[in-house]
Amino acid sequence: MEKTLVAMALAAALVLAGCQGATAVRTTDPNEALAQAQADVKAAAAKDALWTSAQQALKEAEAAAKKGDSAAVLKYSEIASDQARLGLEQTRYPLTH
Repeated sequence: MEKTLVAMALAAALVLAGCQGATAVRTTDPNEALAQAQADVKAAAAKDALWTSAQQALKEAEAAAKKGDSAAVLKYSEIASDQARLGLEQTRYPLTH
């Protein structure tokens, strides 16, 4: 019984460790953040997984870049990337009837 519990605890630790690697690395460089957001949105669009929230956030980030508002570029780029990645993740869910 004790060996089973230890094995289950180790398996859970491995699963959690794998989840930690799935988080996106954040940058403080607005140009890098915008480029990443553009790439993420493009990837989601290519898989027909683009959410309108990702598309809108990217537009906001690009508008902020034109104005030179670095803080807004970072904010909206992060939102666009996150929403694009969530759209891609959603494609892994089973279809329902």
